[in-house]
Amino acid sequence: MTALPPTNDALVLRTDFTDDEAWRDVCDRIGQPEPEYGFVANVECVSDPRFDRLTPAALVDLARRDSQFRTYLFAVDAVTISDPEHPVLVVDVHDNPGRTFRVTPAELWGIENNLSISNMDFFEFADAVDDDGVFRGFPAPDTIRRRTARRPRFAWRRRPLVWLVVSLVLVAGSISVMAEGGASNIAFGACGVLFFGFSAGLAAMSRRNRGSR
Repeated sequence: MTALPPTNDALVLRTDFTDDEAWRDVCDRIGQPEPEYGFVANVECVSDPRFDRLTPAALVDLARRDSQFRTYLFAVDAVTISDPEHPVLVVDVHDNPGRTFRVTPAELWGIENNLSISNMDFFEFADAVDDDGVFRGFPAPDTIRRRTARRPRFAWRRRPLVWLVVSLVLVAGSISVMAEGGASNIAFGACGVLFFGFSAGLAAMSRRNRGSR
């Protein structure tokens, strides 16, 4: 079995030789700069018939025997060639040897740029594929559905009517205390009246909120 070609770039190995035009198209798409910031995939496309029909397991074996340390390989196989989207096979040859997923040529740069410097791990991309097993990029921040914990509500907000009843009882007691006279009694009664107004406002807000749902 042939050895992997020596290069510091990531390898895109051609493992299907049924369509030369499709192969060139895939390589051209991979080489296109990312439109927003101009990032490019640092890869070398290798078309060598000795790699024809190599399986992921065979690619893992090649990487293990290679003198140059590699953690992943790209392969343009039969699925890549035949599928109109040309999803390239990505093979883990180090952390979880043999694990694979696919990536569209337009998003391959992100995988190469991050894996080549160990900025991200293979599984982070593999776990982010669509239902068909193809990675098409991470969702934009505003489209990510985040689970957020519900903020706890205070008991007095959940049961304003209960507090309203309690405040009515306090107001009745306050009025009787105020009738007895004395500065402290009048102050206590005034607090009871204010508490009643506060509770009444909460009750009104609660009814309004329920009506707007």
